[in-house]
Amino acid sequence: IFQGVRAHARSERCRKGQRLVIGPWTHVGPAEGELDFGPEAVLDEYAYRLRWYDYWLKGMENGMMDEPPVRV
Repeated sequence: IFQGVRAHARSERCRKGQRLVIGPWTHVGPAEGELDFGPEAVLDEYAYRLRWYDYWLKGMENGMMDEPPVRV
């Protein structure tokens, strides 16, 4: 979906507004069973989503679009 929207969305704003976030986390933290991905694997998903919605729904210039389109 990410590449399709980046290539074929009807507006440039939509094409450039796509973000892809990939990480080893689960729904509850940086560990899965005995495997611990460490503190670098932690993403404050709530804060990230809030910034996303603030930018798109409230028009707040918060640096969201200054970040790379893909985060791994």
